[in-house]
This record gives sequence, C-alpha cells and structure tokens, in this order.
Amino acid sequence: MKFWLEQKSKKPKVSFIELKPKNWGNGTEKTSEEIDKILY
Repeated sequence: MKFWLEQKSKKPKVSFIELKPKNWGNGTEKTSEEIDKILY
C-alpha cells in the first residue's frame, strides 16, 4: 500500500489551462452549442 501511495503522488499535476482541445471528427464542430440548446 505504501509503495502504491508513493507512486501515485509522483504523477505530474495538470492544470485546466494546460488542457489541449481535441478533434472529435467531422460533424462535431457545433456539439457544445447543441448541448447548450438542450440544457438551457
């Protein structure tokens, strides 16, 4: 257990700002806008 906890803490922490956009393929360019229309 101790070994596992030590290994887990060595992972680099990623900030939200460092996240890169991902291409989800053709036809998904307006997905966030479509989801907003459904939710709001």
